Amino acid sequence: LPDKLAMLQECRRVVNAGAPMLYYVIAPSPGLSATSLRRACEVGPPFVDTHVTYDELLNISGWLVKEKIDLTAEYQLALSRLADGLEARSDTLDDVLGHQELVDQVQHRRDQIAAIEDGLLEREMVLVEAV
Repeated sequence: LPDKLAMLQECRRVVNAGAPMLYYVIAPSPGLSATSLRRACEVGPPFVDTHVTYDELLNISGWLVKEKIDLTAEYQLALSRLADGLEARSDTLDDVLGHQELVDQVQHRRDQIAAIEDGLLEREMVLVEAV
């Protein structure tokens, strides 16, 4: 989402205090250099960058973090399986997507995997509570 704060504020607005919310986030790893952050944003999903941390966004919008679970390894595995599946079915997908689009999609997944291996992207499941 381009406006993460507005989304979190709207979610908070429609629930009572104490209500839980579970969400998943893919974000650049904390503390990256400008060059590494740029790479993470280029290969990550659309709107992956935030100007403040998710913890700050949650605090500002009225949520308390109760638990976080790192799913980065599972995300990397899913991307690897997706890229492998695209390649395994390239004959059919060439006809559906076009050769260049298929090549671009596989390369994009491989670039994401490399960014995760280099510590640039993380995926978390976050349980929060409305305060």
